[in-house]
Amino acid sequence: LGMSLTTGFMGFIGMVIFYIIFSLGRVMAFGATNTTAVDHLPKEEKSDALAMLQTSQQFAGALGTALVALLASSAPDVKVGMNWTFLLFLGFAVLAYVLFALMFKTKEYQD
Repeated sequence: LGMSLTTGFMGFIGMVIFYIIFSLGRVMAFGATNTTAVDHLPKEEKSDALAMLQTSQQFAGALGTALVALLASSAPDVKVGMNWTFLLFLGFAVLAYVLFALMFKTKEYQD
């Protein structure tokens, strides 16, 4: 949200720095998310679940890269393309938040 709101008046270098900080925070959250996701599984299934999670993260990264390339190539200029990209990421963030909130409504987390 912060990046999409500042696209119009922040320069390229500022946006790159903003995105680097965003990416570092996202990567730091991966370990905690993976641990939480496999916490309720039996010990013998945890390695398979982590492999599936990491594979899905790679697939999602490739899909996100393809979508960003599509948006950037169809935009009339760089700033509009960046704005569309950040709005796409905002949509993904809202979806992730909803799925995360639903996760805590499952039976495993109610105990």
